[in-house]
Amino acid sequence: MVGASAIAVAATKGGHAPPNRPPIPAIQISPGGQMIVHVTEVTLTASAADPDGDAMSYDWTLGDGATATGEVVTHVYQSEGTFTVRLDVRDANSASATVSAEVVVRSLSGVWTDNDGPPENCEFRCQQSGRLIECPWTGGARPADRYSWRGEMSSPRQMTLEFCYDWWDADPRWATSRVT
Repeated sequence: MVGASAIAVAATKGGHAPPNRPPIPAIQISPGGQMIVHVTEVTLTASAADPDGDAMSYDWTLGDGATATGEVVTHVYQSEGTFTVRLDVRDANSASATVSAEVVVRSLSGVWTDNDGPPENCEFRCQQSGRLIECPWTGGARPADRYSWRGEMSSPRQMTLEFCYDWWDADPRWATSRVT
């Protein structure tokens, strides 16, 4: 109890309480790496220590116009880009601190190369729209050959795909597969 008495004496000596110190915040982003637009649910977790032991509040600015409150928030970005996430932590005595981090969000649209075939080493021009992606291809050994796939993402690591093989000498054949 000697320590507590010394603090009380120090707090009252000269009539001044010790100054309130700001919290020390940090941001954890999960999953790591690049996010997929319209698909990846990003979890932002605040960790903060208050040197004075005060209760804290957490306010987030997510970089795309959205805001949130709380120690843990989730968000799905609706456009591509690099977004600066800002966390403002305030303690019960109004001391505050801010920390920021970047979230990179990309689309699956673009040119994809299939090195495993069939057909071998072909390029698909993929277009993502929301959770849907379509990747047609025309060419190959015979100009009339067509191969395409389309899919719907239920999470960044799971997609239901449909494949179509339409060779010049046969009717189109579709197959459905779940990919994780």
